[in-house]
Amino acid sequence: MKSVNDFKNRTITGTGLMICSGVIALALPRLISSAFALHPQVAYQLSQETKLSTEIYQNAIDDLNLALAWHQSAYQWQEQAYFYLKLYNSQPVQDAEKRREQLNSAQTALSQGLALSPIDPFGWFQLASADKALKKPTDQIIDDLRLSVYAGQVEPELVIARLAFSYSFYGYFNEDLQKQWQKQLLIAWAFKGPELAKFVGQHLEIKPVVLQAFTYSPDDADKFIKTLEIALKKPL
Repeated sequence: MKSVNDFKNRTITGTGLMICSGVIALALPRLISSAFALHPQVAYQLSQETKLSTEIYQNAIDDLNLALAWHQSAYQWQEQAYFYLKLYNSQPVQDAEKRREQLNSAQTALSQGLALSPIDPFGWFQLASADKALKKPTDQIIDDLRLSVYAGQVEPELVIARLAFSYSFYGYFNEDLQKQWQKQLLIAWAFKGPELAKFVGQHLEIKPVVLQAFTYSPDDADKFIKTLEIALKKPL
């Protein structure tokens, strides 16, 4: 009887060890990936406050390559694209071929990230930015913008940048996307009113389109016009 119980105990222990080993094997790549991604995350946070050196951007890209080799993460792909775009924008006088290579790398990283997480408004917006810099067809850029809007219509930290980037494409939008763009104006007004007024003040040619968005909100239209008048009196 004792040998039977010993056998059962050994079996249970062995099964437990196998399960634990399996869990560790699954968790280890993520753990190592997170370790490599630690410095890029710090660099990303710092870059929101100040301009960093190109060496830091490149080191962040290299570390993320190591992190992604261990575990595929949509966020880390997007972060890597961010650093490629930072490199591109921080070295305007460098070799044209090198700059194009950076844009292509950013585009590739964004595509990889969006394949893992297609509902990412920031990723689609960054892809539109990269595609525009690469002089991709207008239809392709507009598709990126459309997906960015559909993936996240209410994104207070993105709405102004997306409006500023896309207003020059407004004439190419179909009717549905024009309506979506006007809804974005109302969202911008709700969350970033002074910034919206400043943006329109810098591009007065779109004022009629903006006022059209306030057709069913006359009170908001009056408030917006007053805010715009104040913005126009300030240095732009």
